[in-house]
Amino acid sequence: MWNFHPKPIQKYDFFNRSMAYGQEQLEISPEEMKSIKNIKPTPVQLFKCKQQEGLIKVIIDTDIGTDVDDAMALLYALQLPNLQLLGVTTNYGPSELRASLAQKIVDNYQSNKPESKPIPVIAGASLQLGTHRPVFIAGNEGMPFISSDQAFEKMNTDMWAKQDQTKAADFIAQQVNLYPNQVKIISIGIPTNIALALQRNKKIASKIDEIIFMGGGTFMSTSNYNEFRQFSRKSKDWEKDLTVNSPFGIPEKENIQQWVCDGNVVHLFPNHNFSGDSMASKYIFDQPNIKIKVIPHNITAQFWLKGPSIDYLRHQSLQQCESQNPFVTVGHMVEAWMQLRSQNGQCPHDPLTVHETVFGGENSVIKYVKGKLIVHEWAAFSTFVPSENGNHCVGLAVENADVFMNKLEQLLMNGEIQE
Repeated sequence: MWNFHPKPIQKYDFFNRSMAYGQEQLEISPEEMKSIKNIKPTPVQLFKCKQQEGLIKVIIDTDIGTDVDDAMALLYALQLPNLQLLGVTTNYGPSELRASLAQKIVDNYQSNKPESKPIPVIAGASLQLGTHRPVFIAGNEGMPFISSDQAFEKMNTDMWAKQDQTKAADFIAQQVNLYPNQVKIISIGIPTNIALALQRNKKIASKIDEIIFMGGGTFMSTSNYNEFRQFSRKSKDWEKDLTVNSPFGIPEKENIQQWVCDGNVVHLFPNHNFSGDSMASKYIFDQPNIKIKVIPHNITAQFWLKGPSIDYLRHQSLQQCESQNPFVTVGHMVEAWMQLRSQNGQCPHDPLTVHETVFGGENSVIKYVKGKLIVHEWAAFSTFVPSENGNHCVGLAVENADVFMNKLEQLLMNGEIQE
């Protein structure tokens, strides 16, 4: 495992604050607290998103190459008949290496479908707008398609800084302008490219159909709540050891769903995707006119993929990695990840996010609530204010999980969805 901490693209006040991921405490500035209190919470109803008719135009923005569920998500997306993949953009550290992996999966899949249109894969931002966290590199990136020495050569922050940080962002904006109000952006990585697209092309915000995030950690409850700190950056009190109680209260773990549905504010811990670029995450969620769907970690963690589909993919790794079979390509990535982590399966965070982008109604497995999610500048903690008038939807409950798991397992074993 390697950690690299390149300078951010933009100014971030907490860049030099050294604190391990998972050890941070919730800190809300007075400006952020004011934003929360300006939103009137209301009771909310659980609902499932409606099924969209016709082809669904999608861009996948991913940090593929580390946790293997990104590769599974791409393989899943390529096989869905009602998904039109406009392109894949990569982010986070060795984005060019990540793009080469995505390209390999896409090319190998399309080699068996000569009638299909080429799907562009664009290496995006290697740097971040702003985070206190070093770039996390697990050590399996690129394996086994390149050697460990070749992989290490690509872990060079000076090289990352020289790469084009905005190419993927401009591609996203181009596609949104080409298909106004039709493009869904699936964010299953660090959202730097999406934030840059919005910063560089401010008019596209109203033209994006929806952004679907795998992001946000577990909901804070009395069983996992430690301290809540509120500081003013202007008074330079951020480093003082002060503690105050949350003015919104903290629910019992078993009562979170009812707590939120009754219209009570709730906090979420950071997750890797949001806090991998806190400034990018905050910028996106601060935009007033974007429809956003969030599938947080407390939802995705209720799923675990193991057994026949994992065994099938691992068995594919017995074939040469130069194979043009996309299942062999993903199989090698699965095997490298399983060996690194000593796992018997995988949480399908990212395939679930793809699924919930495309499927609604009885084929959706998540119930959502409406509201406003505010991402905090420090460490990308977030606060959700329930409101039926909100344009953010946050996953709160799982229903009929097998509907998704059966589809995913079938497609990961080179099958087809049975109608």
